[in-house]
Amino acid sequence: MKKVINKKRISAVVLFLMFFTLSSLQLLAQKKEPSEFTAHAAGAFSTYLQPAVEGTSVGYNSDFGIGFNGFFNQQVGIHLGIGLGFFNIKSTVTNIEKTKTSEHGSVNGFSYDLHTTLSGYTETHKSMFLSVPVMFIFQTQKNQQLSWRQSKKPSFYLMGGAKALLLFNNKYEANVASIANAAYFPELDNWADTQTFAGFGTFDNNGKGYDSSDKMEFGIIIAAAVELGIKWRTEGSVAIYTGAFFDFGFPIKDNRNPYKEYISENKLKEDLTMMKFADTYLMTAGIKLRFAFSKRQ
Repeated sequence: MKKVINKKRISAVVLFLMFFTLSSLQLLAQKKEPSEFTAHAAGAFSTYLQPAVEGTSVGYNSDFGIGFNGFFNQQVGIHLGIGLGFFNIKSTVTNIEKTKTSEHGSVNGFSYDLHTTLSGYTETHKSMFLSVPVMFIFQTQKNQQLSWRQSKKPSFYLMGGAKALLLFNNKYEANVASIANAAYFPELDNWADTQTFAGFGTFDNNGKGYDSSDKMEFGIIIAAAVELGIKWRTEGSVAIYTGAFFDFGFPIKDNRNPYKEYISENKLKEDLTMMKFADTYLMTAGIKLRFAFSKRQ
């Protein structure tokens, strides 16, 4: 059911972007300002920001794509495009604590709250995103008619808007040094943390820890996007944009099953992923080089 809902959301976003693009192109076609076709390459540092989890998360990503700059007047325009991003992010967490009231677990008819702590946790994500930016452009220097080729002075530009990031490939590897389970019985006001036969206690796989790998599906990430830099003009119809950018994605919602309880040692490594423990924000910042090609009137 969740996959069906996810596909519907993707279809709705794609249809909206197509409608917005066609409407913008129709409007821009009525303008006399020169438009630009662009190609870009970018490199950046990236992170999964999780306020509720202590630790560090750092990685890198690269992005390649094409686009279209259409100008409503001499200074203001819109950028539409499509790109492919490659992300490699490693997270190291001091500890993860999860408390859950057991829905099924009981001992001799007494229900308990399960407290799980993961120690020495690391997680590496390798992901590929298809990005669809919709951004407004403002450039400081007016491009007066007949003076484009004569003036080589650079101008500042600012782009701001949003990006839709569609995940189509992801693989993560998770490692944890040890996992501790403790059960609290409210009716008895008592703890159980040494009964390893029942899944309560500290487990470290004979000092080797536990590891797992799997694929995740984030669905669509909507990110606020900002870019600023310098636009360099040449003698011909080519312009070069050099700038810095910052993207901040809204919380990732993993569409797999909710967090599972660790009720036995055999199940300890079934669901190791930090995405289960807190809202996750994808954040990236870096530099971008864009070539723009236009047909001058």
